[in-house]
Amino acid sequence: AAYAPASLTLPSTDGATPKALWSEATLFVPIGDLRGIREIAVARWGQQALDLQPAEYDGLKGVSARVDLTDLRSGQTRELRLELALAGTRAFRALPLAGVTTVQLRSAWPHPSFDGAFLPASYTVNQQGFDARWQVLELNRGFPQAWSEQQVSGAQLVDAGFGVSLYQPVDIYQRGERALKYAVLFIALTFMSVFLWEHLAGQRIHAMQYLFVGLALCVFYLLLIALSEHLRFAGSYLIAAAAQALLIGIYLGSGLKDGRVGVVVAGALGAVYGLLYLLILSEDYSLLLGATFVFVALAAAMWVTRRTDWYGVGDRTRRAISEDA
Repeated sequence: AAYAPASLTLPSTDGATPKALWSEATLFVPIGDLRGIREIAVARWGQQALDLQPAEYDGLKGVSARVDLTDLRSGQTRELRLELALAGTRAFRALPLAGVTTVQLRSAWPHPSFDGAFLPASYTVNQQGFDARWQVLELNRGFPQAWSEQQVSGAQLVDAGFGVSLYQPVDIYQRGERALKYAVLFIALTFMSVFLWEHLAGQRIHAMQYLFVGLALCVFYLLLIALSEHLRFAGSYLIAAAAQALLIGIYLGSGLKDGRVGVVVAGALGAVYGLLYLLILSEDYSLLLGATFVFVALAAAMWVTRRTDWYGVGDRTRRAISEDA
């Protein structure tokens, strides 16, 4: 409902009282992306059908129509009713232009991202969608109820906007990116595990073997993304992880001439890749899970090596290199 314009105090210009031409008023409705309009089912001002045309106010795009506000000077109100079919838009914004702006949104999209100058006063989010309600007072914004064109810019209006973006859940490329963020950590943990096995079990591993293991670990992420473009992510991850665990396990088991080493390495890598899968899928607890895993892995390494004589390990390594030379 539109309040009577006679109740508004028009801003003065250079000390002169402006004259309002109520019968020649233009109604402007900001719409950020006109390409998203697929249909205008209803456009009505009171009982008057509106002939909407593209318009612009100080860089702010929208639609406008001529309206006669003469009747409102007696204190009457009119209802503005717009029913639009929108498509291809990722976000919805509202501008707090009323004395009290109240907006309520309901949607079946279960991943809303509320943003803008004002957050919802109340909202609920579940797997069936979301329901949010905003209430913004005239006192909350940075411009008056009425102004001349020079007093409030389109940028100020946009900055006061609020609403919701339709957040896209993690897709295959985002999941691949998440996996890459943990790449350095998991490669370092694998090298550390192999290093500890080498020195605690007394089985030497050549630098070229470290190199091939590192290359195999790097190929996992490329293989994961490539498979995900053709298969479901869960199946792609299972294939890539199993292939890498078996490859590295067989390689180290054969290189060290000890099948038990291959079984242990393959099992450990399987567990690590399983944890990485949980980190990739988690949206709310990925940081907590990652930090916990790093702490547990570091604590386990420190516990296993708590009595290790690292000076002695260094001496044995130097002696072994001298003997080979």
